[in-house]
Amino acid sequence: MPNDHEAHARLFSIVAVSRTLGVSRNTVFTLLRTGKLGFVRIGRRRLIPETAIDKFIAANLVLASAATARNKNGPSPSAPTTRTKNGRAA
Repeated sequence: MPNDHEAHARLFSIVAVSRTLGVSRNTVFTLLRTGKLGFVRIGRRRLIPETAIDKFIAANLVLASAATARNKNGPSPSAPTTRTKNGRAA
């Protein structure tokens, strides 16, 4: 039977999640506000369960084969175009 520590999900602060994901605190707050990252409210604090972080990462995982396929099809439509001196697209 698991002990109490194992039975409860580990909870992380906003700062810890921002460091873990390599994003700003504002980005974490946006993810929480938009529902892309789940959280637990304890008093005024918002704590993010480890399972919510794992689900977020799994949902946003980009496989190397998908990224490679996109690059083989040429630049994306939003890629900047090179302009010549007279302003025409190269």
